[in-house]
Amino acid sequence: KAVDVLTISAYLIPVALVLEAYNAWRDQKGSEVIANEAKQTIKDLLEIINISYHMNSYTASPELIAEKYARFVILSEQILRSSLFINECIVIDNLNFKLNEFNVICWAVKGIGLESDPVRNHNEFKNKLAGKVGYIGSLGMSLVKILRPYSVYQKDFKFKKI
Repeated sequence: KAVDVLTISAYLIPVALVLEAYNAWRDQKGSEVIANEAKQTIKDLLEIINISYHMNSYTASPELIAEKYARFVILSEQILRSSLFINECIVIDNLNFKLNEFNVICWAVKGIGLESDPVRNHNEFKNKLAGKVGYIGSLGMSLVKILRPYSVYQKDFKFKKI
């Protein structure tokens, strides 16, 4: 019977080691996916902040405002998708709350573009936008601060259970 235990152990130990290595690899790969998504979201957030200031600039032409507004709409949707993905995969304190605040202000800006054509009514558009730019900047930077440690692997990833 002692031989049987040794024989069984000889088979089980390598299997356990393979499973452990696989689980470690899977967690590492998951962390890499989330870190890359966080990096892209940060870049998109910084770009949307920059765009909002450009749209509100007193030197911005109606055509530039319209171009920046179209990019703003695309970026806001990318940020929402990426952030929801990250939030669905890992536990991050305050991400959901800040993401909701940021999306509310982005929806408000999109609504301004629907109400006031950025080309034909660019002064009206800029006047309505003026009160939103600071919020976009501060909320966007709050999200950047939340996501940055995950983008550079400074925080442990706590994956949500499926």
